Amino acid sequence: MSSAIISPRFDWVGGRDAWKANLYLVSLVASKTRSTLGPKGGYKMITYNRGPEQVVKVTKDVVAIVEELGVHYPAIKTIAEAAKIHREEVGDGVATFVILYSQLLQNAEGMLSKGVHPIVIINGYHEAAKKALEVIAHDAVEIGENSLYKVLNTVDCGRDILSAKLSQIVIEACHLANKNGRIDPNRINIVKKTGGNTDDSSLIKGVIVRKDKVHPNMANNVERPKIALASGQIGLNRLEVKMKGQGTFPININIDDPLKVSAFKAEEKMLKLSLVDKIRSSGANVVITSQLIDQDIQDAFAREGIFAVMSVEREVLDVVSEATGANIVGDIADISEKDLGHAEKLEIGQIHLEKIVTISGCNGITLLLRASTTPALDELERIVQSSLFVLRDFMDDRRAVPGGGAIEYHISKVLRAFSLGFQGKEQIVINSFADALETIPESLAQNNGLNPLDTLIYLNNCHNKSLFSFGVGVDGCYDMTQLSIFDTARVKKSVIIRAYEVASLMLGIDTLIQSKDLAKVHTQ
Repeated sequence: MSSAIISPRFDWVGGRDAWKANLYLVSLVASKTRSTLGPKGGYKMITYNRGPEQVVKVTKDVVAIVEELGVHYPAIKTIAEAAKIHREEVGDGVATFVILYSQLLQNAEGMLSKGVHPIVIINGYHEAAKKALEVIAHDAVEIGENSLYKVLNTVDCGRDILSAKLSQIVIEACHLANKNGRIDPNRINIVKKTGGNTDDSSLIKGVIVRKDKVHPNMANNVERPKIALASGQIGLNRLEVKMKGQGTFPININIDDPLKVSAFKAEEKMLKLSLVDKIRSSGANVVITSQLIDQDIQDAFAREGIFAVMSVEREVLDVVSEATGANIVGDIADISEKDLGHAEKLEIGQIHLEKIVTISGCNGITLLLRASTTPALDELERIVQSSLFVLRDFMDDRRAVPGGGAIEYHISKVLRAFSLGFQGKEQIVINSFADALETIPESLAQNNGLNPLDTLIYLNNCHNKSLFSFGVGVDGCYDMTQLSIFDTARVKKSVIIRAYEVASLMLGIDTLIQSKDLAKVHTQ
């Protein structure tokens, strides 16, 4: 008797070929994302098949673009994961990070071809990154809280997606989410709805549940609601049908008299009503569950004046729990007064023909975002989420540096002088880091329809005259402080640190192993 050992199939790429494969993919990412940088950056159309359906996404979100590019390629997946982490930490500067990181690796390829060892490159990049952080710390100036709108304008990149009204709403939401002197963006729930325009967006000091009441005879408004939350079905669980001899308990129901059918149904109804009595005795006048509610119980709720909503997503149930203080119980029969949540008011509303339940007067904070199309709404959500994280960080550290690539160009000039203090190959490496930084203003110039070479020459002349706040604008080079175009110091420091760390990680890879049996799927 013989047995066969089935081993997985792998593609192995090592040595110089691994470098070439990774760096080629990084160059591909840079070429596809560089044109998205800045207010005039272009959008990308991504299409793929999801079963029989063709999905089309129009976006300039770098994370979404890189994720789709990385469906088949581990090196690009690494970039996508790093970009997502960067966004979650600081909210802004994702495109700058990807472009800088990609350029660092492209420059590393040139140095590797000249015989520079990867360890020397990593050490040189480390020295350059430390010096860059020192420059940011030296040049950053503190701006007042009245500059919050300027900070949001930086996130918006001058595209006017964040209108004055929406900016005010976002700032107010951040003030409401201030907990122990620090903004907690996770307290702010975002609800999206197509139809209308951006200025139709609103801030609700409460929670929105996108469901309708389960019975038409229930009230549309509930004052001082006492809310019970349940994750289980509200009703009697049906007997599970099994074959004879199966199951934990052998149960048989034999009804040999037609009159007993009525008795059986009466008993069943009594059990259901006792459940309603249990809920009413707890003091609850609102019931929200993620499962279904039995029809007889729906009718009983309506008679008893208990408002009910069913089939609510678990994530929304968690939001309501956090906002009202209610405990989520598995079995509604176990509910007690201490499990109830409280608010000032519950009311039925409507958003573009869709019924919603609004719970106000609690600890919930909800941003209701509106836009005319789904792609526009997704873009608006991304910008609002980035704004929340940037405002959080700005409240912790109110220092800022000039935008428009001004700080990157200034750092590059400092690094070139700094490199002269090194006698070995580190001098070449630090200059390569400076070259990578200059890619940011160069990309901005190209995306604004300017001649990149002429723009960099003019920018160089300005910085030679100590005009360090000059950067690239829509029509040329301007003083970014006069235009109120800033980047927070924390975002810029995070870009430098993460670009160096991920580039160093990739420079330490000498073998690429890829399984040929893994299914390739899209993220959405």
